[in-house]
Amino acid sequence: FDGVTHGARTLATREERERHNAAMKPLNERRAKVMAEKTTLEKSILARADSLAPTPTPRPPPSARLTEETFAPVEARFVRFTMLANSDNARTASNTRLDEFEVWTAGSSPRNVALAANGGKAEGAAGRVAKDFDGAYGAELANDGKFGAAWIVGNPAVLTVTLARAEIIERVSFSYDRISMSDKPIPGRGPCVIEYEIHVSSDGQNWRKVADSLERAAFNTALAEERRRRAVTTAEDETQLAGLNREIAAIDAEIRKVPGLPSVWAGRMAQPETRTVVFRGGDPMKPGDEVKPASLEVLAPAAKRYELAADAPETERRLALAKWIASDDNPITARVLVNRVWQHHFGTGIVDTPSDFGFLGSKPTHPELLDWLARRLQQHGWKLKALHRDILLSQAYQQAATFRDEAARADKDARLLWRFPPRRLGAEEVRDTMLRMAGKLDLRMGGPGFQLYDHNSDNVSTYTPLDKVGPETYRRAVYHHNARASVIDVLSDFDLPDNAFTAPKRANTTTPLQALTLLNHSFTLDMAQYFSERIAKEGGEDPAAQVNRAYAIAFQRAPSSKERAAAVKLVQAHGLPAFCRALLNANELLYLE
Repeated sequence: FDGVTHGARTLATREERERHNAAMKPLNERRAKVMAEKTTLEKSILARADSLAPTPTPRPPPSARLTEETFAPVEARFVRFTMLANSDNARTASNTRLDEFEVWTAGSSPRNVALAANGGKAEGAAGRVAKDFDGAYGAELANDGKFGAAWIVGNPAVLTVTLARAEIIERVSFSYDRISMSDKPIPGRGPCVIEYEIHVSSDGQNWRKVADSLERAAFNTALAEERRRRAVTTAEDETQLAGLNREIAAIDAEIRKVPGLPSVWAGRMAQPETRTVVFRGGDPMKPGDEVKPASLEVLAPAAKRYELAADAPETERRLALAKWIASDDNPITARVLVNRVWQHHFGTGIVDTPSDFGFLGSKPTHPELLDWLARRLQQHGWKLKALHRDILLSQAYQQAATFRDEAARADKDARLLWRFPPRRLGAEEVRDTMLRMAGKLDLRMGGPGFQLYDHNSDNVSTYTPLDKVGPETYRRAVYHHNARASVIDVLSDFDLPDNAFTAPKRANTTTPLQALTLLNHSFTLDMAQYFSERIAKEGGEDPAAQVNRAYAIAFQRAPSSKERAAAVKLVQAHGLPAFCRALLNANELLYLE
């Protein structure tokens, strides 16, 4: 497999590509033309800006650690901090980090009246939201009096602080990270404010600017260039730029409407550029001996060996491996595959360690049968449908699950097939069966998947099971997006394997949680209600007819007279949903016999 890498690959027919290119070509040409006009205009503005002489700036640039602005004392109830640029982008302040914002009163004993503990209220858009932690990055962090957790500024990049009452103020201070004592932003933490304006108001309607950063030295070269650009940009320039930006946005909207070509995450095959070696101790920095494309030496006694030249084309290498795996001279593959199919039908394979046919694995209960089925698979051209037919038409599979004491004492697990070994439905089968009985199972093939959890991703991913589900989740469980860290009600309760590990054989536990789920879970209650509505519609108004129809759907049989009498009594006393709920909990429904 050396030479195989993975990534997104477009899978489209020639006709699909031609249609896509025909739709995209005029849009791309229009966009390129408008972008060229915009680039020409911006270059002319920059050329004018470069001719400007540097403007003297008597004050130092803003500091990431602490920046202060003082002004003549003024009465204010509201303070607005408008951020215009950050250390990563000289044209926007979105995504800025702001650790703390303070408003200080005038006089000999100044107080920080912006502090939440003093009645200040901070408001502003958050550039990041954590659904599992409300307010994790909100503006309220800017006036909590604690250093460390910072507000991630959204759009618009404006902080409005409402004081508890009107105050005489004369100073504002703000910080990005007061703990590290650094005047520059911390790598990996995000940008700091480098351009800003401060306004105050008594009524929240009429604002007065009391400070800004224009007299400070530019924090970096990008901001210096942006200042010069703004100084030479005319109203006509702004109008023209705005028009070009609107035109580009309109073209981009049209481009997004063009359906993309279908793609898959798949292997990309190419001839390896370097020799294939064994890494000593698994360390890629310690290459060892060269390895040729060949079969595994350890399997040589059981399967005919092959070996290719070290520089064999990658297509030949993978083809040789495929032929060796499926060769009639290699009995291992057919035996393993047949055993998995047998396990699917009987619950346990002829070898009950499906991933270990070696010395430490279990011995087959019927070795001759295993070999006979393996040979049949090869004779059928490796077609599984014929193998399924052989097994399902056998007397062993068509046996009843009738229990016999004498046989059970000798073989309690029915490994010798003296009866059909009853097995409980798998997790997906339990859920899909309940949906099918309720008449709600979405039987569409392919198409979109679904998830039974709320996925939140903020530093780490969290998966919260949904409290309520709807028709969009009523697809077969095979289309569910299983996440390795998720716990899914109903599915996890009935031993859905952990997706972080391989599961050649599922666990089969019996727990109180399973009983509680089938009795009280909202999904079970919903399915019982839908099932009762279906029965009322298909079985008519007579309780006995309703019971007959319910048994036909759930068990594919008619109820006995005793069962019918008890069921009718339950329906009359507690209603049809209660009866349907009882059927969803019946062993006859949950076990295959």
